[in-house]
Amino acid sequence: MIGLVVVAAGVGAYLMLGRKGSGEQAAVPPAPEVDTVRIQDTIRVPVRASREPPRRAAPAVEAQGFLTIAADPFGQVYIDGVDAGQTPVVEYAVKPGRHTIRLEHAGFKTITETVHVDASNTVRKRYTLLPE
Repeated sequence: MIGLVVVAAGVGAYLMLGRKGSGEQAAVPPAPEVDTVRIQDTIRVPVRASREPPRRAAPAVEAQGFLTIAADPFGQVYIDGVDAGQTPVVEYAVKPGRHTIRLEHAGFKTITETVHVDASNTVRKRYTLLPE
């Protein structure tokens, strides 16, 4: 025979199942001596209505495009006047629209170009620097 014992009442209470030693053969396969189950984990509690004001939707993620720039020989890249590092520059994130690319290397002519970048697209540019 299986007995039922509640160890503590309320949220977080434990339910213990155990066999009583009465010598009777149970139709149920033998169970471990003691099983412990948290009542809180087995009972569904209805969600209380919140009195908080409804949450606002998260702000929309701002769209962006990307620039990938390579040069032979390498060069220092400036995008809209901001130093973006030496080439190759891979998937440099920018806002959609027009952007100015400037490529410099000592002893070579500076290259300046304006490109248009669409949202979620990558503009790829490859330049060959010419000696001065």
